[in-house]
Amino acid sequence: EKRKKEILDIFPEICEDVFNPKAEGIGSYNKHFASTWKKAFYAKFGSDGKKLSTMDMKTFLNNVAGMVSKMNENMEPHGTSNMKLSKFSTWLVDFDQSNLPVNQYIEK
Repeated sequence: EKRKKEILDIFPEICEDVFNPKAEGIGSYNKHFASTWKKAFYAKFGSDGKKLSTMDMKTFLNNVAGMVSKMNENMEPHGTSNMKLSKFSTWLVDFDQSNLPVNQYIEK
């Protein structure tokens, strides 16, 4: 029951971070990813996390493996190592740590 509550508590934040194509500072690749995979993710795990919270580990792993396989097949370009950082995060491209006071860091 504790596990279920934890999943339901964090699920909206995960969805916002991964599937919001209008989030500030995300690049074109992440916008495309969000719009392409949101529907499939919600179909597997529920739009509110309830399917995920009741899923056993074997079903979860099978669902994730199936989605990752499809994502890898459809990834354009094939691999991300040659893509510009701006495709992923316009915020990170503009980040300049020298603007922060000494000993101040971004939280992980």
